[in-house]
Amino acid sequence: MPWYIDVQQVHPSGITVNDIFQQIHGQLHTPIQDKDFFNEELNETDRSHLTEAFNARVGGSPRQRAAGVLRVDSFATNVFEGLVRSARGVWEMKATRPQP
Repeated sequence: MPWYIDVQQVHPSGITVNDIFQQIHGQLHTPIQDKDFFNEELNETDRSHLTEAFNARVGGSPRQRAAGVLRVDSFATNVFEGLVRSARGVWEMKATRPQP
């Protein structure tokens, strides 16, 4: 599920590493929309894994459960590898599933 995260400059000197990670963190803790859950890219197995990640994250917390599935749930078993600049000048976040 690709999302665009626009990182905004906070300090007059430019965008800092802290800005990047804080804003990525904030965006990943945004609830997903129905169109993110029910789309052609996800199959039933993908939706099941997303639901399992959500249930593992929220546990018994009614407050967290009420907030719904967050974007971060789609990365539950992935390892962040870094950012790669694409041909269009957009930075892409790379993550992979660890090998068993």
